[in-house]
Amino acid sequence: MSYYPTPNEPKHKSLEELLENECIKRNITILNLPQYYDLDNKQKNSYSKCFSNECLFIRSHPDKILLGSDTIFIDCKTQQKKHDENIAIELSSFYWGIKYNIMVLKFFYLHYNSQGEPMVFTPINNEPHVFMIQPHWLNHPMADVFNKYVSEIKNNFENKKIKIKILETKGSRDPFVLKKLESLKELPLIPILDAMKP
Repeated sequence: MSYYPTPNEPKHKSLEELLENECIKRNITILNLPQYYDLDNKQKNSYSKCFSNECLFIRSHPDKILLGSDTIFIDCKTQQKKHDENIAIELSSFYWGIKYNIMVLKFFYLHYNSQGEPMVFTPINNEPHVFMIQPHWLNHPMADVFNKYVSEIKNNFENKKIKIKILETKGSRDPFVLKKLESLKELPLIPILDAMKP
């Protein structure tokens, strides 16, 4: 049971490379934000097993910061299956993403839509339709923190009755939110980058 970003996962890496190439074309500086690029495997292993609110905050930092005529944060997200109807985002990432938006920080998730186009969206404008919580978290010491995340995310949206599903899942086995792709409020990436040219 551990959570740590996997920037070398092929789909994730491909999305980061696309972002980097499009930024280079426009003379936009792109920086790696998280510290996991600088940690050795032993440090990553130790850090991935820490579930304090503080560690989750650090691990939920976006992947990239873009510096041009404007400054924005980008976190890359990929669907595991080509025909997925939902996009899944770690509960802690979604929670802190909303906090960034509330602080008027330009924080976006980047993903490919069903046509393969790079699109961005903000968590604060996209109400999830379900919270997925694995059974082993129910009596875990971190249960109170995750319950707080769920409660505060709900309070950000008009629908205070977003479903919570208790279900075993594969992968990292950490709590996440699901958002239906068909109702995703998103914008194309390229015009945003064009507007950021120095």
